[in-house]
Amino acid sequence: MIQPSLIEALVNQPICIVDLRNTSDFVENHIAKSISIPCHQLAERLFELPSKAHPLWVVGEARSIEVATDFLSQRGYHIQGETAVENIDWKWLSSIRARQFGGEMPVLWHPTPILKKYHHLIAQHRQTTPTTALDLGCGSGRDALYLSMLGCDTTGLDIRQDLLDKAVVMAEQYDCQFTPWCVDIEAEPHLLSPNCYDIIVVFRYLHRPLFPYIKQALKPGGLIFYQTFMQGAERFGKPKNPRYLLQGGELTQTFSDYKVIVKVEENLHDGRPISSLVAQKPK
Repeated sequence: MIQPSLIEALVNQPICIVDLRNTSDFVENHIAKSISIPCHQLAERLFELPSKAHPLWVVGEARSIEVATDFLSQRGYHIQGETAVENIDWKWLSSIRARQFGGEMPVLWHPTPILKKYHHLIAQHRQTTPTTALDLGCGSGRDALYLSMLGCDTTGLDIRQDLLDKAVVMAEQYDCQFTPWCVDIEAEPHLLSPNCYDIIVVFRYLHRPLFPYIKQALKPGGLIFYQTFMQGAERFGKPKNPRYLLQGGELTQTFSDYKVIVKVEENLHDGRPISSLVAQKPK
């Protein structure tokens, strides 16, 4: 049987517990504060995990643990430990309130840091009006779902249907809603209707011809959150094409007619320079 002290440590420490069993088994019972990602779905649901610096603990059948540990370790995740499900005493877990039922899971993934840091600006906006939001180039949808969790009526736009499909699955897992929109917006920028969104977020994406369309799509008084790589990032990795790299001060200049709330140019831990802006469109 699994050691009591180990379970107590798992539940009380900041460890991400990943349950590798089928969803139906997870719903029947699971260790408190764990998330359900069946072993065969790991590759397509990596975006639900926290950062690679965050320790993981895997739970499941022996073979699943072996496969998952190898897969995650090769991708830079730190596996702090493992628990074979056959060693778990579920009755004892219930006695210490470390056993849970149902499909509800904690949110262990994080949105883009600047969005999380300044989410109170969105909350202030929502005090006066229902809030519509657009995540432009949303990828697998973490920021779009975060906006939905904040109470925004959110649209996630991306050219890749496969990424939007992942976002839809993730939305179902965390019981939140957003509208996926698959479109080549670079080819059809006119689809960004004027004065349509209260919040627009653009992270790690740059197509300069879209700037005027983004600005017109934002409602008066609306907020733009923009963050992407700057020139110099090519020395450390991707992106390398200068078309996808901002010049110093470019975001501030582009939105010079807005009220700039936050402007930061800094380096990520891997050395790549990045520019961040939060600004409000004139009312």
